[in-house]
Amino acid sequence: MPQKKAVPWNKGLKGWTEGTKAGFQKGHPNYHTEESRRKIGDFNRGKRMAEETKKKISMANTGKESWNKGKIAWNRGIPMSKEAKEKQRSAHTGPKNSQWVDGRSLLPYSKSWRKIRKEIFELYERKCQLCNEQFVEKKLRDKNFITAHHIDYNTQNNDRNNLIALCNLCNVYVNKNRDFWKELFSLIKSSEIPDRYDYE
Repeated sequence: MPQKKAVPWNKGLKGWTEGTKAGFQKGHPNYHTEESRRKIGDFNRGKRMAEETKKKISMANTGKESWNKGKIAWNRGIPMSKEAKEKQRSAHTGPKNSQWVDGRSLLPYSKSWRKIRKEIFELYERKCQLCNEQFVEKKLRDKNFITAHHIDYNTQNNDRNNLIALCNLCNVYVNKNRDFWKELFSLIKSSEIPDRYDYE
């Protein structure tokens, strides 16, 4: 028998708050205007939770069973429409993305980048400096391959002291918690590098 598509319980229903005065209304001291919401967002953006707070939350949830464990998502098996995909993509593109800096990633690489990248591969013998996996020449449809990573995340800074070899998986992984990875890779690079490469 063909599987029936699950329908969300609230499909077609109007919000229960519609027409009511639920929540803080204008004039209430706790009512947030669009401007105040923006200020709160700007104030909290980029802040990290303290380790002590993380431990408290972890301890409070230890042993508890997730509310949705064993339940099937209502939209399972329902393909996402092109409009929904585009809406989701645009919501995390450009300045809306948490990793956005100033658009520097959109700038083109220098003309000598291919040569520089190849020399970095040779310097590290095509070995990822994070997982220690060694890679041969990339072949068509290879899922894993070696890349040259910019330590300061500035693709325009092609100084050899700013480049390190990482596999494509590790290169994606280090896009978060950038300050930590900058410090770690700087320590790795602190060992003297031969002056046999000229990038000018």
